[in-house]
Amino acid sequence: MSRVAGSYGYIAPEYAYSLKVNEKSDVYSFGVVLMELITSKRPNDTWFGDNKDIVKWVTEAALSSPERKTTENASSCCRDLRKLVDPRMQLSTSDYEEIDKVLDIAVLCTTSFPINKPSMRRVVELLKSSQNVLQLAMDIKNNSRLMFYVLLMCFFIKFHVSFGTDTISANQSLSGDQTIVSADGIFELGFFTPDSNLVLFNESRIPIWSTNLSLTISSSVEAVLLDEGNLVLKKLSDNSSNPLWQSFDYPTHTWLPGMKIGFNKRTKVNRRLVSWKNKEDPSPGHFSFELDPSGSNQYLMLWNRSERYWSSGEWNGGTFKFTPNVTYLQNTYPFNVSFVSNENESYFMYSVTDPNFIIGLIMGASGQIKQMFGLKASKTWFQFWLTPAQACEVYASCGAFSICSEQTQPLCACLAGFKQNSEQDWNLQDYSGGCVRKTQLQCVNNSLTDGKSDGFLANANMLLPNYPQSVPVRSVEECEKTCLNDCSCTAYAYENDECSIWLGNLLNQRKLSKGDPNGKTVYIKLSPSEISSAANDNINKEYFPTWAASIIANEGVDVLSLLDPKLEGNADAEEVRRICKVACWCIQDDETHRPSMAQIVRILEGVRIYTLGSNTTSAAATSYSLNLFPKS
Repeated sequence: MSRVAGSYGYIAPEYAYSLKVNEKSDVYSFGVVLMELITSKRPNDTWFGDNKDIVKWVTEAALSSPERKTTENASSCCRDLRKLVDPRMQLSTSDYEEIDKVLDIAVLCTTSFPINKPSMRRVVELLKSSQNVLQLAMDIKNNSRLMFYVLLMCFFIKFHVSFGTDTISANQSLSGDQTIVSADGIFELGFFTPDSNLVLFNESRIPIWSTNLSLTISSSVEAVLLDEGNLVLKKLSDNSSNPLWQSFDYPTHTWLPGMKIGFNKRTKVNRRLVSWKNKEDPSPGHFSFELDPSGSNQYLMLWNRSERYWSSGEWNGGTFKFTPNVTYLQNTYPFNVSFVSNENESYFMYSVTDPNFIIGLIMGASGQIKQMFGLKASKTWFQFWLTPAQACEVYASCGAFSICSEQTQPLCACLAGFKQNSEQDWNLQDYSGGCVRKTQLQCVNNSLTDGKSDGFLANANMLLPNYPQSVPVRSVEECEKTCLNDCSCTAYAYENDECSIWLGNLLNQRKLSKGDPNGKTVYIKLSPSEISSAANDNINKEYFPTWAASIIANEGVDVLSLLDPKLEGNADAEEVRRICKVACWCIQDDETHRPSMAQIVRILEGVRIYTLGSNTTSAAATSYSLNLFPKS
């Protein structure tokens, strides 16, 4: 999923917590659709009132009167359903029991805990059966309630103590797992356990602000966590808008509405977003998002505060030059961006125009900026903008001596002859430490192994690393020798009679697709033992989807070679080819090139009426023109 896995209002709540889609996610969406069909109301219609959506509204109505199932009089059932059913439906001719049953199944599909949701197979069985679905839903509701209360008691008794207020005075203490919560329940402040930083959490327990500051204050001062997520220190009973101190003046990796991101021309203080080191460590990472310090009204993303890898383009009063979709986003989502520049300061700030929503912009540990929005009533967050769109466009995203490839998972891998500098960091998707040599170069040890000196290993289809040094030579052999004789030289490339060498760490290496005109061959210096090992490991393994696409595009190749060996070739070759072609079509990088589910069904049924044009390309088939389904 590239951004949001579904449409807002139909997405299962657990997706907001894990950002992962499971087999029960579609069951929730199906339940919402059933409710929408019967009630004719949109999932997040304002008609439901504060803190309610269609799921809460239907569930409360459906489960509040269990006696309706035992009512013999259909009109009595009708009275219970009248407030739910679309008025345009003629109740006098409707099958009340069927409507009742469908609503109960919808409630079952949208239960809070994924484990309690039925499978789609089970949903079909319930629609066909005469089982009392309401009783099943009531049992699950009661079990879920019991589970919730047990968890809640454990949470509060063993792990957590909350002040139950948004204010803590100077003579009160906040320690351990104690927290204060903003008045609307959206933000929570507490201590971050690993290093006791003071941390601001959103309602999903995701830290969005932390500090190492230590303040000495008098007893006449209190700290208040405001509804917008701003922690302020102010004098008691002082309702002015000028606090003694506020967290919005010290941003970390999250930009909230009302916060200024820019710089003070008098104090030279630059308020920038700085990424976390990784998803568990809030210490400053390598990436920052800041207003151009040279004075232009554009934003930059920097690696190590120096290497620029993205810019927004200058602000023209409505959008940024290189980010024109900001206008579209402002027209689609409830927020406005404004720019202020005077003799004292220059900054951007944004505001939310609908109080029911909250929006945040996060400088991620991956070096990408993502913008999130959420509905306060449901307390869930969804991503609606991400840049750079490709993680490998971030400078040095994989650290030194590693390769970034959008075609693999994980996207970072060490060069042959190198290993992860920190396996623990890599497990946290923190690749900034990069890779280190498995075996030191011979030139470092001033020795030879079995009479062999250091050598080079070719890496094809690579984007050349930054900052090469040009060396005047007359041949590729001279280029290689120049690098070999310099122990600080780690790689060379020879293209169009030009020799380039690199000294020290190799950063920002990207693996490109076959046929990409920017792809070059880079020769990495290795010890002789590592060159031999890399050869044995067959480092030129091909990405499976690309290989599979080449097989199915070639009518002369046995497509059954793609089959799992356990099937022992027992399959229809034409069926296998058709399924593989559909798979290649479904994984196109450009979503406009992907088929609809209706097209997929018709193709799998053998109705060959769709044509994939020559512009159809993807990570799975970048080198192939897949005219796979000629019109019959």
